[in-house]
Amino acid sequence: MYEKDASKDVGYATTNTTEDAFGTAPFRRFRLFYFILLTFISVCASIYLLYTLIAKKFFKIHFYVFVGHLAVLYIIFGVYIIPLYIIMFETNGVWPLGQAACVAWQVISNLCTYEMEVMVVVIGMDRLWAIFWPIHYKQRRNHKNLAVSLLISWMYSGFTVLPTLIHDRLTNSYSLTVCDVSIKDNYPYWRATISMGFLVPAVSAITLYFIIACKIVRDILAKRRAVSDVEGGLRPPITAAVSEEGNVRGKRPSGHASADGARDARETEGKRQDKVKILREKRVLLVLLVVSCNYLICLLPYAVYCGLWFYNLVTPNTMAFTVCHMLMYTHPALDALAFIMTNAEIRPQIFHATSG
Repeated sequence: MYEKDASKDVGYATTNTTEDAFGTAPFRRFRLFYFILLTFISVCASIYLLYTLIAKKFFKIHFYVFVGHLAVLYIIFGVYIIPLYIIMFETNGVWPLGQAACVAWQVISNLCTYEMEVMVVVIGMDRLWAIFWPIHYKQRRNHKNLAVSLLISWMYSGFTVLPTLIHDRLTNSYSLTVCDVSIKDNYPYWRATISMGFLVPAVSAITLYFIIACKIVRDILAKRRAVSDVEGGLRPPITAAVSEEGNVRGKRPSGHASADGARDARETEGKRQDKVKILREKRVLLVLLVVSCNYLICLLPYAVYCGLWFYNLVTPNTMAFTVCHMLMYTHPALDALAFIMTNAEIRPQIFHATSG
């Protein structure tokens, strides 16, 4: 056991010191404003998203249960994790709330961060099941296996990060004024944490979403061809021919008019349903594309940088560490906005609320 030396690590406790390249007064003001803005957007967008899901009873659809779960995580980020992160930045790493609050913040922030990564994969697996095997999905998807999915995701997140935090607390003695997790003294644990918590979910999510996107695009193209065939009049025409009884084929008696009308009505309804399915699949594709891009932009840089750092492939750099953290904490705000703006059943409520 020894007193932690913050100078060993490039982390929270050293990110705002006088040697920090981002410690100048203009950037400190920008960083403070940026995090306050993120807090406001995360909380407002997530509360609105959660309220809409409850008010419109979207939780009957399993996909929206995962979205609501993410909304709760984003609210925790906005009201608890990011504000305390701001305190550490603005006090040069000095933690004014005591070690109990420090441990609680470390556990909650890390669990929520990695749970957010895992949920991206869980949503991808749920959409893969629903799109490739829709009948089996409707028959077998229920609240029981939905709860099991959420439980497994939390267990995976805990197994990813808690051993690192426990090992750090057992091997290091901390000053009451510092809230940090040693990186240099926990390289093996952090390598496993970053690999399981960021890199594995990133590869899994990209693979799942790519497969889903290919399937949706193929289905859209097939339905478009079917609709264009019907609209193009490729239905075999009725040719006029005289039967042995002398009746003219093609000039149907009046009794067949109702049957022809019913057939045309069925074809029109089928064409309308195909167009609705195409539109629905386009919306699903749009949501997946936006969520994937948000994931890649906000979270992948932190995962790649920390992975290279913890495997001693790059030299620790405070500037890169700070930028990666700013991008990572941007994810909740952008993700909440993405779920709102790409969902046609949720997005109109914004205009209704503002006009009312």
